[in-house]
Amino acid sequence: MEAVFPFTKFVPPRLDDRVVVDRVVERLQAAVADHPLTVVAAPAGSGKTTALTAWARATEGGPVVWVRLGEEDGAPQAAAGALLAGIRQVVPDFGSRLEEVLGGIETSASTHHLVTALVNDLADGPDLWLALDDFHEIADGEAAGLFDALADHLPEGCRLVVASRTEPPLSVPRRRVRGELGELGLDDLRLDPASIRTVLGHRIDADEAVVEALARDSGGWAAAVRLAAAGAVVGQDEPRVGGLDPVGSVQAQLWRFLADEVLDAQPADLRAFLLDTAILDELTPQVCQAVTGRPDAGAVLSELDRRNLFLARYVSGGGMAWRYHDLFSAFLRDHLRAERGEQQIAELHHRAAEALPPALAVPHLLAAGDHERVAEIALEVAMADMDPGILAVVLPWVEALPAGIVERHPQLALLLAWRDEMAGRPEPILARLTPVYARLVAAGQDLAAAEVGIELAVAHLMASDLEAAGRMLDHAMAQPLDGWWRVVVHAVRMHWCRELGDWAGASQDLASAFNVARAMGDPATDRILAGGLSWTLLFADPGPAWMLERTGGLDVRLGEHGRLLSRTGLRPVLAAGALLRLDVQTAAEQVRRCLAESGEVGRLAWTHQEAEAVLLTLSLAAGDHATVRAVVHEALKRMDTSPLDAWVRFAHVHAVLRSAWQRKDVDAISFVLDLLAHPRRGEEDIVRAQAQALHARQSGRASDALDVLEAAEQTQRRLRCWLGAGLPGLERASILLEAGHTADALDAAEPTLAAAADLGPGLLLADGGSHRELLARCADAGLHAQVVAAVVGVLDGPAPPAAVKVPGTVEALSAREVEVLTHVAHGRSNREIAEGLFISEVTVKSHLSRILRKLDATSRTHAVARARALHLL
Repeated sequence: MEAVFPFTKFVPPRLDDRVVVDRVVERLQAAVADHPLTVVAAPAGSGKTTALTAWARATEGGPVVWVRLGEEDGAPQAAAGALLAGIRQVVPDFGSRLEEVLGGIETSASTHHLVTALVNDLADGPDLWLALDDFHEIADGEAAGLFDALADHLPEGCRLVVASRTEPPLSVPRRRVRGELGELGLDDLRLDPASIRTVLGHRIDADEAVVEALARDSGGWAAAVRLAAAGAVVGQDEPRVGGLDPVGSVQAQLWRFLADEVLDAQPADLRAFLLDTAILDELTPQVCQAVTGRPDAGAVLSELDRRNLFLARYVSGGGMAWRYHDLFSAFLRDHLRAERGEQQIAELHHRAAEALPPALAVPHLLAAGDHERVAEIALEVAMADMDPGILAVVLPWVEALPAGIVERHPQLALLLAWRDEMAGRPEPILARLTPVYARLVAAGQDLAAAEVGIELAVAHLMASDLEAAGRMLDHAMAQPLDGWWRVVVHAVRMHWCRELGDWAGASQDLASAFNVARAMGDPATDRILAGGLSWTLLFADPGPAWMLERTGGLDVRLGEHGRLLSRTGLRPVLAAGALLRLDVQTAAEQVRRCLAESGEVGRLAWTHQEAEAVLLTLSLAAGDHATVRAVVHEALKRMDTSPLDAWVRFAHVHAVLRSAWQRKDVDAISFVLDLLAHPRRGEEDIVRAQAQALHARQSGRASDALDVLEAAEQTQRRLRCWLGAGLPGLERASILLEAGHTADALDAAEPTLAAAADLGPGLLLADGGSHRELLARCADAGLHAQVVAAVVGVLDGPAPPAAVKVPGTVEALSAREVEVLTHVAHGRSNREIAEGLFISEVTVKSHLSRILRKLDATSRTHAVARARALHLL
């Protein structure tokens, strides 16, 4: 899609040197140099933009990025998109991570996601100084939170400079107390008599009496001074300008002044031009010609500029454009409404819309009441590349439409539903789309109903209503779906079949999805397919080798198109495939890259969970209980609020259980039993059965669990849940072996070992360490001895480092603390350490805090020096 931003959004206005106040620029330079965030807050017309423009021209710091914010930037995604476009005016190749978040299909792109990506992008690039003009336009929107968080994490060397009519919601009191904030207010921006004399000098005989009168009556308010200079001198009889809200206190007088001395003083043709173009946020010769019908619109704009009639001119490679001063624009629009009828104003908006690109035409079409055309544009833009990142642009248009329009265009309802799907909210989807689906079916519009029904099927799956999901999918499969909808329905249906235990159906849909995507050769279709894959599908009928061959091909195709996040979505599948082959190094590398890439964009829920499940298997095999605890701790916190995160809870809980057994932690086993008191999924039934067995073994009642474990084995075979949920067959076999029933134990172990021989020996890694004696007996008996030997070889790999005592103290650094400290000694940041050790930055900070305490150190550098002096490194 073409850029939807006017180029003037990213270009400071032309600077009028007559109104530049050197002391203001110097004060602003000092504030920016000393603080990561500087706020210039003052009422409209106080000279904020002028000050920022002069500062940007004079600054000797990092490259200045200019972004003029507007109401359209009120959503975090929209604001992030505008900022990305602005930065790329200065650094063209900036922002790969932020771009991927804005266009990612697996994430709802929350403020956290956006800030994480943006901060990491800023850290990798040159020091940038971000100037945000008109911040008040988004002060009441969620986007303000984006910039508040950005200010908290701004890389050293970068600066954020904000101009706003009101104090922005950027945690100003907290930053003020901490000395993190530079501030300029109305008093700092007031024009002194010397500055007023400069402004007036070219218009009137600026004797001292006139200067003193204007300084007194305007209070140094820049807009009032410029208004006076544009038409006449503010006389002694005019009310004075003053107070904390000069706009509110003098608006009526200013409006009257503008009408009498500026608007009505213009020739009739210029007066009409001013009113006709008042509806425009940006004035170009082409659009003004369309609105006014004047072929000389460019010359008229130049004349208005020459007369200094409150226009800011912008020069860019794309041409010339102007923008009315905010106060003057508001004045003109008020007069337009007073002098013209609604129909005439609507016609002006229609003319503007016809001359503008579709995305820029939407506000005018909404103002003109042309809702049908807005609906058409919204669908054209959203469906062009199936890019969820564009929802931030399109959804405000859809939400502004009357309900009747949305009802007539079912795909508009789909746009609203996709937002809820990415956020993991099935209830709003069902409430919104169920009546739409029923209406379409009743009207015989089966194809449109099928598209809505597929989204309803996703919502029903999220809500675990498999019967309802099946009805939607059956209806959709009966329709002649075109394009990527065919891939979508197969992708949804394969997960539905898997949830039912219908692996033949899941396998058929999996193959169909790959075949259709390959035949279409469309990057968007490949991206949709990649977003629907899971390592659970390695166990479909075609088998892991088939699945990995096609996943690898898809990965190559996506790499050709630079689809970073889509490739990230494939990494858990590739990691699990390597794990099954016992290629633990490749598995670990794929997991590391997946978690790092996911973390850079704020964490992709499903992908992150699946990667963590593989990481937990690797950690259990290595006896790395610290990583298990850290990963599970973070995951369980997320699961309290995220339905998507809770889907793979079984893998995290199983890791807790198996780690607890290896460490003889009775309380942890009881914790698992309590957590799974009401299992949500069949996989959790499998884990609960093993928890009951381990609890029974601790209590000397191991034989009581045999029937439960046998039932869990049947569930495992039916669900083909060979990774993440444990191996109840080996648990039952170990109990029989402990009871002296060796032959029965070998018989019990054989089905699980046979699955490992068929699917990959790596499925034994997570539990193998707890069943060493059983595996040894199986090898001695020749029962899948080659598989057992390969697994034992991996389990007997290098032992983890032991804890290290701190000389002269009672303290000892744990193995993980030594690893963290080693990374610190190599100069790695917290983020880099987290990526390398597969833990969160929060966990890294916790380790560092304990390291500092144990070494009696005051900083990272001090800790490394102490550790080397004590020969700990």
